[in-house]
Amino acid sequence: KAIGMTGISRDITEEMKNRQELERHAKKLEEVNQMLHKTRARLVRSEKLAAIGVLASGMAHEVGNPLASLSSLIQLLQRKVTEEPTLKSLQQMQNHVARIHAIIHKISDFSEQDSRELAAVGLTTLLGDVIQRICERRKDKDIEVMTTIPAQVPRVRGDAGQLSEVFSNMLLNAWDAIDKKGKIHVGVSMANDRVCVSIQDNGK
Repeated sequence: KAIGMTGISRDITEEMKNRQELERHAKKLEEVNQMLHKTRARLVRSEKLAAIGVLASGMAHEVGNPLASLSSLIQLLQRKVTEEPTLKSLQQMQNHVARIHAIIHKISDFSEQDSRELAAVGLTTLLGDVIQRICERRKDKDIEVMTTIPAQVPRVRGDAGQLSEVFSNMLLNAWDAIDKKGKIHVGVSMANDRVCVSIQDNGK
């Protein structure tokens, strides 16, 4: 026969609040930790880019000057030599010099990529400048460059220097694929809010 009852009760509301608060702080600490890891990774990358920039600057100076002298010598020989096989070999040498210079330029630009700002670029003008520059520089072959570019081409967002380099390399590759005489077609088209540039040749 029961003669009495004792009960113990406590309010767990405050305990739940404290636990939720601890969980909230733990989550916040985890977010801060992840942010610190990302910041550290960015700093390490910045230091590497700075080191590459210093190395590239020295390389551009040490290699660039001899390349310029070599290019001048090749141009001098091209004006004096009349034999076709020799002229062809000299032009190949000049092309190799230009490519080495382009590689050094790319390495130098690599450390500056993060600081570049994208802007609206007019492809019609940019492609026209690239085609004119290549045609004036490469007169070793009988090549006709044809273009199909709409009257109204929307501007694209990008780096004008990098786009010019890409299109120049594509055009030079097409040029090299043609033996002595041929055609290169540069076309621009729009589809699905995108601007497409194509460079085709009838070489090998």
